[in-house]
Amino acid sequence: MAEERDDSRENEILDQLSPEKEVKLTYSLRKVRSLDEAESIIHALDLKGIPAEMNLDGGIVDPIFIGGTPSNKYEILVKEEDKEDANAIFWEWAQEAISQIPKDYYLFEYSNSELKTILIESTEWNELDVLLAEKILRDRYVAIDVSEIDAKRNDRKKEMAQPQSGQEGWILIGYIFSFIGGFVGLLLGYSLWKAKKRLPDGEKTPAYASNVRTHGKIIFFISLVFFTLSAILLILGRIQSAESMG
Repeated sequence: MAEERDDSRENEILDQLSPEKEVKLTYSLRKVRSLDEAESIIHALDLKGIPAEMNLDGGIVDPIFIGGTPSNKYEILVKEEDKEDANAIFWEWAQEAISQIPKDYYLFEYSNSELKTILIESTEWNELDVLLAEKILRDRYVAIDVSEIDAKRNDRKKEMAQPQSGQEGWILIGYIFSFIGGFVGLLLGYSLWKAKKRLPDGEKTPAYASNVRTHGKIIFFISLVFFTLSAILLILGRIQSAESMG
C-alpha cells in the first residue's frame, strides 16, 4: 500500500509539471530546388542527431514588392543553436568531394581576383566551390589575407542589408485602396510595413526604409478600419433587406 501511495504521489507531481515546450526550428539552413535533395539533407541531419524540417518557400508577398521572382524552393530549417553543426556537414561533404574534382572543372579557369571574390561571397556559393577556390589560390602561391577577406565580406553584408527607399507609387496606390476599403490596401500596407529580405547568410532584415515602413503601417491600419466598417455596413444592409422582405 505504501508503495502504491508513493507511486500515486510521484504521478501527481509529474502531472503538475509543465510540459516541455516544443523548440521551434527557425534558422534557414539553405534552400534547394528538388524535393529529393531536401529529403536527403534532412535524412543526413537526422543521422547526426540534428532535428530539421522542410518548408516550401513560395515567396508570395515579399519578392513581388521587392522586385524579385517567386522561386518555389524547398527551405531546410534547423534550430538556431544547431546551425554550426548543421553547416559543418556540408563542409565535410565538400572535403570528401574535392579530391574527385575533374581537371576541366570551371573554377580552374578563374583568375585570382575572381577566386578571391568567391571567398568574399562565400555564402552565395556552395561549400565545394569555396574550398576549391581557396585550394587553387594556395596552389598558385597566392597570399590569402583572412582579415581582408572578412572585412570585405562584412562591408558587402552591410551594403546588401541597406533597406530600399522610394516606393512612392506603391505608397500612393496603398493610400487610395485604404480609403476604398478593399483588401488590397491591407495587403499593400502590410507588405510595405513588414516585408523582409533574406541575406545570403540567412539573416533577415527590413526590406524598406523606415519612412516607407511608417507609410505601410498607416496604410494597413486605415485599410483595416475602412475594411471593418465596410463589412459591418454590408452585414447591416443584408439584415435590413431580410427584415423588409419578411
